[in-house]
Amino acid sequence: MKTILFIFGVLILCFLSYKLVWAKKEYKKIEQRPYSILRQFANFEVRHYASVLYSSVQLGDSSYSSSASKGFRVLAGYIFGNNAKGQSIAMTAPVAMQMGPTVKMSFMVPQQYQVDSLPAPMNKSIQFEKQPEQNMAVISFGGWASDKRIKKHIAELKKALADEHITYKGEFIYLGYNAPFEIFGRRNEIAVEIVWPQ
Repeated sequence: MKTILFIFGVLILCFLSYKLVWAKKEYKKIEQRPYSILRQFANFEVRHYASVLYSSVQLGDSSYSSSASKGFRVLAGYIFGNNAKGQSIAMTAPVAMQMGPTVKMSFMVPQQYQVDSLPAPMNKSIQFEKQPEQNMAVISFGGWASDKRIKKHIAELKKALADEHITYKGEFIYLGYNAPFEIFGRRNEIAVEIVWPQ
């Protein structure tokens, strides 16, 4: 019995290792919103982000836990073919969640598309919006995201900006980079637009 359990455990470990290696290889292929680092501080950095097009859905919930899977289903449905042409559109990273009074989730549209070349969504709650260039302060954390951890890192970023006398504007945004099945090396960020240079 112990031998069977040992073999079963080894097989599970091999499977998880394979999934991790595969996920990391796939992650490198995913298009991301281009940015350059303008300045590195002790626990956050200032980045300049290029202008991009987003597909977005406004959600009635105000928390990460109650809105993440709901928003992901709507936007992933669109890019996986729930649109007027039944067309698949490549996944991008990160998934952005504007953490305001209500949550807005956004997927970056691959840069090969313009609004007029995108298939119309079947779900009418999906909107397309152009995000102009931005200077943003960004703080990173690993592990799994939760409402508690997001609030903690928003508070840390607010304090860090206040300590450096940097003014921010608009809502804080949670950025998630990993697929749900990725266990190790998870990347999460909190970002907010700032007035830069000061």
